[in-house]
Amino acid sequence: SSGIPKASNGHVDILARRRAGRVCLSVWELKAPGRYQKTLREVAIYSATLLKMLRDPDLGQKWYKVFGFSGKIPASLCIEAVVAVTGDQRKKVEKEIKNCDLPRRIGNDSIQYFSAYYDKDTMKISFEKI
Repeated sequence: SSGIPKASNGHVDILARRRAGRVCLSVWELKAPGRYQKTLREVAIYSATLLKMLRDPDLGQKWYKVFGFSGKIPASLCIEAVVAVTGDQRKKVEKEIKNCDLPRRIGNDSIQYFSAYYDKDTMKISFEKI
């Protein structure tokens, strides 16, 4: 990712959908054990790009249906942006949080950030809201 949401050949690792009182899409950026490089920025860009796709006046409704939802796109959408890295990368995540101006609202929509620290041996995961 270049740091700017735009049409390109980016790669989202996991895109999930759920409805918990409101429509929510969850974008996950996974890194191999011991790896971390601008991961938080990547998931922020993917999330913002997804919102731009859904808010496109010509194609947004079609994308909404592609993601498995029916009806009209809600006036307010929430994207969960999740960074999934091994626990030994926690300090790098915390450093990037301090140095990165994360978009949290785009119009009426919101992006909520989470870290998912996993243990490569046990696959135990701990989640934290950022």
